[in-house]
Amino acid sequence: MKHILKMFAVLALTLVMALPSHADNNKGYSLVVYNADGTRTAYASSDHPKLTISSTVFTVTTSEAKIDYAVSNLRRFTLEDADGEVINDTYWLVISLRDGTIEAYPFTDRPKITINDGTFTVSSTAHTVSYTATDVDRFRLTDRLEGLTVNADVNGDGSVDVADIATIIDVMAGIVTDTNLCSRADTNKDGSVDVADISNVIDVMASGQ
Repeated sequence: MKHILKMFAVLALTLVMALPSHADNNKGYSLVVYNADGTRTAYASSDHPKLTISSTVFTVTTSEAKIDYAVSNLRRFTLEDADGEVINDTYWLVISLRDGTIEAYPFTDRPKITINDGTFTVSSTAHTVSYTATDVDRFRLTDRLEGLTVNADVNGDGSVDVADIATIIDVMAGIVTDTNLCSRADTNKDGSVDVADISNVIDVMASGQ
């Protein structure tokens, strides 16, 4: 446990040191959620949107509300400027939990990580959330918001590579039956593990996420 907390502390320091160079970028963006029925909802950056993504529910939590979307009805979500152009260089702090849930905090909200006595806490402009350190799989920075719906690190080793593809193939063949790995192998959360999940891993590898 001490080794894990030490590793988190070093990574947290790295994140805090990196924050000033990106935190003030694109303050005028909106988080735009597109549903399969063609409707869209926009959340201004001033509303401090935080994302929580599980296998079935996509949740946007703002300073005033909490809105749930069914992942099955979600077409896509993007960051857009005032002219509707997609923004690709706004950074997010992403917390991946061992149960497969992902939570994301925009750097414009200046998230800070505190680790104390086995508790992992993220404090930002509008949100303060505490996690048990053992429940945190990893945390990272990304400017590829849409990639958050695909957790391609199937084997949970911190990288996306051919080992993840091999794990999916083993699940498909029935060689791997571990419940957690089988759940992670279903990268698009459509209820089955197949070539579409392999394709997701390849796409993430190619994008450099």
